[in-house]
Amino acid sequence: MTIDNSDRSKTIAKNTIVLYIRMIFVLGVSLYTSRVLLDVLGVEDYGVYNVVGGIVTMLGFFNGAMVSSTQRFFSFAIGQNDLKQLCLNYSTILIIQVGLALLILLLAETAGLWFVNNYLVIPAERLNAALWVYQFAVMTFIVTILQVPFTAMIITHERMKAFAYISIADIIMKLLVVIALPIVHYDKLIIYAELLFFIALLTFITYVVYTRIRFKHVKYVKEKNRTLFRTLTSYMGWNLWGNAAAVIMNQGVNILINLFFGPAVNAARAIAYQVQSAVNQLVANFQLAMNPQIVKSYASNDLNYMHSLIIRGSKLSFFLIFTLALPVSIETEFLLSIWLKDIPQHAIQFTILVMILACIDSFSGTLMVAAQASGRIKLYQSVVGGLLILNLPLSYIALKLGSSAETTMYIAITISLLALYFRLRIISPLVGLKGKMFLMGSILPSSLVAISSIAFSLTIKYNLQIQSQINSIIVILITVISTIIFTMVIGLTREEQSFIKTRVFKKQ
Repeated sequence: MTIDNSDRSKTIAKNTIVLYIRMIFVLGVSLYTSRVLLDVLGVEDYGVYNVVGGIVTMLGFFNGAMVSSTQRFFSFAIGQNDLKQLCLNYSTILIIQVGLALLILLLAETAGLWFVNNYLVIPAERLNAALWVYQFAVMTFIVTILQVPFTAMIITHERMKAFAYISIADIIMKLLVVIALPIVHYDKLIIYAELLFFIALLTFITYVVYTRIRFKHVKYVKEKNRTLFRTLTSYMGWNLWGNAAAVIMNQGVNILINLFFGPAVNAARAIAYQVQSAVNQLVANFQLAMNPQIVKSYASNDLNYMHSLIIRGSKLSFFLIFTLALPVSIETEFLLSIWLKDIPQHAIQFTILVMILACIDSFSGTLMVAAQASGRIKLYQSVVGGLLILNLPLSYIALKLGSSAETTMYIAITISLLALYFRLRIISPLVGLKGKMFLMGSILPSSLVAISSIAFSLTIKYNLQIQSQINSIIVILITVISTIIFTMVIGLTREEQSFIKTRVFKKQ
């Protein structure tokens, strides 16, 4: 590494550490609140909340497209040190975001509301509560849409401490809501959705105030730039397709499960995805710190450093998720029994399959950012989005033929493997990254670590002759430690080992 690149890598490491401190707190609170919420609401109401909220989340592909697009254009302008362009991007995106919020509100109150009333499987006595939950979920989602430019401004300027503090405040408020929920005498499901909306509104106001104070150089300008508007809307349009496919792959299947099996299985699937969300926080924080650097490196034409970030970021993302996913998969029942009072049927199987899916998807994070950085996303979004959206019709056919709910996960895993292959094939020529370099630098060492860790951990698990709970604790500890050792010895190059020892753990 050059001195400059080493400094940038140190910035990524420092930001990652800050985000990990946030993650540990948020993770602990999230897991606790999920446990209490399931207990307070009950399996049926918890399933109703997740499936009704899922209708609004399906509209989230609009928001997802805006998030990736906003961060890309902000980071690109910063990478080129172009303040005027940054202000133009900011102003144009604000206008688009308000228009998008109004469009989503229209869709939610027409097509979305019609679907909730006519197709979701909801007990008759809970339909009124479900409609209230839906309305508060819509309002919460509108607020998060309007928040995107302000959150993106903080992330692209790499002010991760502020992002962490605001996130922690947000999760503390949600914790207080869950703690207070048992003493509420009115319908707990409705009150919970209502309070989440007010928390989202307060968080939005905090982001707006912080960015207006901290980034005074970024100002709203009234200048109309039709070329930029067309560029942004075209870029976002293709991102809309890609994000819609990803959302449909997840939430669309959630609705199918509701139609075929009812809210109870939705609750089991929700538990599994809650575990996945917790594990994904590891890689999400790491990639959040890395993503601006990938785009900025491309903008400044530093492709060698960009390639190293893509490969190393992909590999390290896998290691971060796999280190937790493996013990969770091996001791799923034990961990869920500690977390939950009662484990919903299907939750164990869903959790194991979701962990496999998370490990596969972890390779794609930096590749997706590289595609966004290039700005040439038409082919990428067309092919990958087309693959992802196949999950819905294939799952429907499988369920219609009488397959189990878990079959939807096997389909998702197969499609994710195909999507990873096509991502690499399409992105490689866009940013000058050789496919062989990615395979040798990321996929191969990751596979070797996975095979070694799984074989070693299963050998320990099935040869220990100790009391059940103690056995599970020992297996978890040995699995985590052995995976870290295999990662350091097999997965990392000498340069990467040296960087971790001298930069990440070095006292500042």
